[in-house]
Amino acid sequence: MIELLSVFLPQPFIKPVLLFIIFTVVFFVVRHFFDPIYQKIKTAFQSQMGELSTLLDRDFIKISTEKLSKIFLGYYSFWFLSGTFLFFPHFLIGMVLGVLFVLAASRLPKVLVNGYHNRRVGRFGMQLVDALTLMSNGLRSGLNITQTIDLVSAEMSNPIAQEFRLIINETQLGTSVDFTTSEIGGTFSKFEKNLAYEWLQDNAHKYGFSLSYPEGNTYYKFESWHWRFIGVELATFLHGEGRYFYDLNQREIDEYLIKLFD
Repeated sequence: MIELLSVFLPQPFIKPVLLFIIFTVVFFVVRHFFDPIYQKIKTAFQSQMGELSTLLDRDFIKISTEKLSKIFLGYYSFWFLSGTFLFFPHFLIGMVLGVLFVLAASRLPKVLVNGYHNRRVGRFGMQLVDALTLMSNGLRSGLNITQTIDLVSAEMSNPIAQEFRLIINETQLGTSVDFTTSEIGGTFSKFEKNLAYEWLQDNAHKYGFSLSYPEGNTYYKFESWHWRFIGVELATFLHGEGRYFYDLNQREIDEYLIKLFD
């Protein structure tokens, strides 16, 4: 390149022109290749954070999105810097190694959370016999089924207490209903293509109903016919926010418990 430039330019201009060419090439490479890569990394990061947030919420671990973002940023920064400084002062090799560390470490949070969930499920299974015994004794003493579930949530430790408390809260806040039409009947499978579904999407919140399992949700399969009565105020709030009942955490649900039938 230098020899080629020397044919057309005087010696003092060769270096500035060469630097300008290198800068221009790097600029366009970064613009056209690295920005899409950055956007893909950003999308993958947000997707993983959302998935992990859902998994943590499943196990009653409440972490705000802002705090979780900071944890993820610190976690990946640690692995990247570890790889980078491992080959100091060869930063280029270290940066490549740092990226490999980050890619390998990206799977670890989900593995750890799922491991915790599996241990939690195991503890739940061990507690279940005692919970059923407690419910049976409660029923024999004259309590109804709701009272016995409440008894388990009060008398036993987590995780079974949390799960039974969730049953109580869902029983107290709303009942579900399956909508259909005379054409569809009890199959429900094509209800989302019916005008009735479109009307419900626009108007159900006015009567206190919210779609339980929307399309694309992370907690259950899409059921266009399955709606839950949760009260006009909560249903209107969710409709305005573009959210659904199971997107809420327990603290948010509790705020509406006393207003359900207002």
